[in-house]
Amino acid sequence: MKLLILGITIGKYNAYTGVWGKFEGVMKNLTFENITVNGLANDEVHTDVDGNPIDHSKEYAYFAGCVGYTGANYSTVAQFENVHARHIHIKASTGLTTQNIGGLIGWIGVGGGATWLDNCSAEDIYLTGYQAGGLIGQIVGGRGVVIKNCRTENIHIRLRSRSGISGFVGQYNDGAGSKIENCIYPAHVEYIDDKNGTLTDYKPEDNFYGGCSKNKDKLVITTSATLP
Repeated sequence: MKLLILGITIGKYNAYTGVWGKFEGVMKNLTFENITVNGLANDEVHTDVDGNPIDHSKEYAYFAGCVGYTGANYSTVAQFENVHARHIHIKASTGLTTQNIGGLIGWIGVGGGATWLDNCSAEDIYLTGYQAGGLIGQIVGGRGVVIKNCRTENIHIRLRSRSGISGFVGQYNDGAGSKIENCIYPAHVEYIDDKNGTLTDYKPEDNFYGGCSKNKDKLVITTSATLP
């Protein structure tokens, strides 16, 4: 059975922001669709279900995604199989910080044998901030995170810095033990200057990640013949 979560707006949190702010365990056969995380608020005031005003002017977005934060340590189980994100917007209030944000997952910790993604995707993703990626915002790494048979497409990222950003994974702190296997990076990705809204000439370190602070040579990437 496949489940669909759609049409949700999530705000009023500073960190661990998402449909699941923090997640441990196994997630399978799930699609997140038409989700806004602290997004499109733009200092406007809306009303809650009881008609009370909601002030969006002080909303940050740390560790934000459909899943905000997962895989904190080696013993944590964080497994995602056939999980997809479509039509996702993540943005803090105007002028406020947005960090560790991904179309599907905002932040993954050190990893280990129980931390992996298989057959997951992110499509039509709109992000604003840094350490940002179409699929995953940041991976601490060092103990191994495996991403296999995953893809992203139609990624739009408004830049607030010029590093740690890509259409697939934003930032690796430590590449040791991690793998990207048989994945497809986006054919269409836009990097937009958040100050003036114009396209930039920013290029990530690799089509699959924006930056890797250490052990870049130990991050193993094997690709299929169907890359864009």
